[in-house]
Amino acid sequence: MTRRIHSALGTACLAAVLMAVTLGGSPAHAVVPPLIEVTAAGGGYSGSYAVLPFGLTDASIGSSPVFYNLTTPVQIISNDGSGTVLGTITGLTTYLNADPTVSLGFAIQAPNMAVSYTITSATLGFAPLTNPGGVASAGMTLTGNGVSTTGNYAGGIKSFQATTNVGTFATLVNNLAAGGSTATHEMSPASGLTVIPGSVSSMSTQFSFMLSPNALASGTGVLHVVPEPASLLSLAVGLVGMVGVFSRKRSA
Repeated sequence: MTRRIHSALGTACLAAVLMAVTLGGSPAHAVVPPLIEVTAAGGGYSGSYAVLPFGLTDASIGSSPVFYNLTTPVQIISNDGSGTVLGTITGLTTYLNADPTVSLGFAIQAPNMAVSYTITSATLGFAPLTNPGGVASAGMTLTGNGVSTTGNYAGGIKSFQATTNVGTFATLVNNLAAGGSTATHEMSPASGLTVIPGSVSSMSTQFSFMLSPNALASGTGVLHVVPEPASLLSLAVGLVGMVGVFSRKRSA
C-alpha cells in the first residue's frame, strides 16, 4: 500500500522534539516510527497518511519526550490513482515519554461515504518493567446529524485499544450516534490501577472505527505504565481531565 509520508519539513510541524525532561532520571527509550499512521478504507478504495519527522529513526532518542501536533488539515487520498478523497484530517497529536506514556489524539471528517479509519501511534520501547501498574483513558466526540461510529474492536462495540508487548491492556470507547454532537469517555481501571503481569518493554495506542458519511469524529487516548503503582493514583485524575478538555474543545 502506498502511503503519504509527512515529515517535519512539510506543512505540519514537530512542535517540540527532544524537549527537556520534566521528570528527571527517566530511562532512555526508543520510538518505532511513524509517529502516527492513519489508514482509511471505504467504497472499494483505500489510502493512508503517515507522520515521520525528519531525522527520527528506529533508535534510542534518549530520555526526552516527543510531541507532535498537526497544524494544517490534510486529505487522505486513495492509493489507486483516482484521487478519491477518503477523509480530511483536521487534527493529529501524539506525546511519547520514557515515563513511559503514549498519548494519541485525532480529528477527522468523513467524505460523502462511510469510511473505516485506523489511527495508530508509534510503538514506544523502554527498559523492561516487571509487573508494573497501568492505566488507560480514552474518549471520543462525534458531530453531525444522523451520524454514527462503529468500533472495530470487541465485536464492533469499541473503538480504542491500548496494548503492550505482553498483550492488550484495555479496549475502550463505546459506539456513538449523534443528531448534533455527543461524546463518551472511559478509563481502565475505573479507579486505581491494574497490575500488568510479566516483563513490559513496549506499548502503543490505536483508534479503529467505521465513520458514517459526512461525520466529524475526534478523540484522544492515553496509556501510562509505571513501576511504582502508588505514583499512578495522582496521574489517573489528570488523565480524566485531559480527555475531557480535548473533547470539549473539539465539540465547541
